[in-house]
Amino acid sequence: MTVQESVVPPPALNLETLLADESGRAALFEFAKSEYSSENVEFLFEVDDFIARWHGRDDTARKEHFDLIVREFLQANAPREVSLGHSKNQRLVATTACSHDIFNDARKTVAISLEHDVFPRFLKSLDN
Repeated sequence: MTVQESVVPPPALNLETLLADESGRAALFEFAKSEYSSENVEFLFEVDDFIARWHGRDDTARKEHFDLIVREFLQANAPREVSLGHSKNQRLVATTACSHDIFNDARKTVAISLEHDVFPRFLKSLDN
């Protein structure tokens, strides 16, 4: 190890860094699942997939994926309902046209929730 490597700390682990790593994503999901709070993590995965596949899909496939996300995560009493606040949920549920960035605000809201709730507990679990 060089002197520089011993002085420069590794980059801080944050939620987005963890989500960018396949094994990190899986570990966070399993942790959230064990705490019965996996819906927020699953929502981020689904939205990230929606965004990543946008350009390779036709309008019908995009709308089907959009509708799936709304049905699974945003409608009242959805199987994996996430809480964005009533007005944000209702605005997305009522949307008829989807765009590449339609979920940006929702993703940000859920990521902030994870950063303040599940993610710190996940990090603490790594110390044990």
